[in-house]
Amino acid sequence: MKKKWRNERNQPLGESRKNCTIPDAVVVRIRDLREHEHLQIREIARIVDLPEDTVHSICLYRRRIYVYEEDQDQAGETPGPGPS
Repeated sequence: MKKKWRNERNQPLGESRKNCTIPDAVVVRIRDLREHEHLQIREIARIVDLPEDTVHSICLYRRRIYVYEEDQDQAGETPGPGPS
C-alpha cells in the first residue's frame, strides 16, 4: 500500500490528492529531463503531453513541490521540497 503523504495541516500531497491529474512518476520524469538531460521546456512538454506553462511551473518547483519516490518511502525518509 502506498503511503499517503500529508503536509503540516494534514492535507494530502501529490497523488494522494483527490483531484491530482499528474502522477508523481511524471513529475519526477519532468524534473529529471530538465535537471539531468538539460532538455528545453518545450521539448519536455511535447514528450509528456502537457502544456509548457505546467511543465515550467513543475521544473521551477512552483507546482507539485512535494513529490515522493518509492525508494524514499521504503527507506523511511521524510522527503523535503525542491532540490537540495
